[in-house]
Amino acid sequence: PDFKSSLIGQRSNAAMFTRTRGVLNRLGLKPVLKALSRSPVGTVVRRIGRRNEQSRSIDLNSETRSQLGDHFEPHNQRLEVLLDRSLPRWVS
Repeated sequence: PDFKSSLIGQRSNAAMFTRTRGVLNRLGLKPVLKALSRSPVGTVVRRIGRRNEQSRSIDLNSETRSQLGDHFEPHNQRLEVLLDRSLPRWVS
């Protein structure tokens, strides 16, 4: 109950600019990364990442996809209730 995080509600992914993040952190330029991720450049990178994420999806045969969906459906529904948030991408 006392759990608090500054990350809750953020839409940006901590893994954004993965290689750049490491270099900038080592150089002590973390504020530059923050500014970059919140800028229009960050928006473009996130859009590209989403497109790449979609193209990397695995093609499952329909029977396997259905079995997995059936197995995880009650777990996903419970998680939606616990988070008080809809998870439409988790439900196929």
